Amino acid sequence: MFWMLLGGGTLFALIVAGVLMTMLGSRPETPSVSIPAALEKPAPQAAVATDAPLSDAEFLAQAEPLAGKFLSASRIEDLLSLVRNPQVAEPRLRGIYPDGKIEAPGMVAFNTRAEVSRLGSFLSVTVRTQGMEEKPLAFFSTPDGLRIDWEAWSGWSEMPWEEFLSAKPAGLKLFRVVLSPVEYYNFAFSDDRKWQSYRLESPDGVHAIYGYVERNSTLDSMIRPSPDQKQAAMTLQLEFPENATSPKQVLIRKMIAEGWMLENAESP
Repeated sequence: MFWMLLGGGTLFALIVAGVLMTMLGSRPETPSVSIPAALEKPAPQAAVATDAPLSDAEFLAQAEPLAGKFLSASRIEDLLSLVRNPQVAEPRLRGIYPDGKIEAPGMVAFNTRAEVSRLGSFLSVTVRTQGMEEKPLAFFSTPDGLRIDWEAWSGWSEMPWEEFLSAKPAGLKLFRVVLSPVEYYNFAFSDDRKWQSYRLESPDGVHAIYGYVERNSTLDSMIRPSPDQKQAAMTLQLEFPENATSPKQVLIRKMIAEGWMLENAESP
């Protein structure tokens, strides 16, 4: 009886094992699932290259015809497509030319010094007008191409010099000036141990006043031309002293830029 039971159990186990092996052997393989392309992790993309700076030759080829159009424009409407930030320049232009007419200086020579100056987003060359005046003309790189900085060309300031000197307004006013060190101490600025004096000339050379800063101050060191320079173009904030009596003496409060070109066209 014992041997019969043992044999029957062994036979049953072998049958169960055979069934299991058959089932496992016939189990279908799990199909591979492909991830839709839209859900795949995107491959790192190479950085988009920005426009390379213009070479001098490329710049000159684009700048010369632009300068010719700018210097021959006789109406404000003719200038607006040529200048940077025309929405800022237009009200300033109309403040100077209320009838919209401009006396075009014309151009007889371009890049008279045969060199291109670069400063930040600016490139500039010297041009000669029909009046035989030589002065730098600054171009600003914009997404739409080169545009001319009219404010720097014209020496635009926050208010007319005549009005500034006659009204002596309170508060800071921005002016583009030609600065040179001088020794002039008088009235409220008679103490030459406290003050350093500078001559500030308007861009057209018509007006000249005296500006003062505290001697040996940080601002004094910032605006003082180098020993080999007699004068320097600068953009400054000026202010009349309280209860000013002289229309020819002002405080220099801040240097906005060395030169007349400002990166931010929204500011004066």
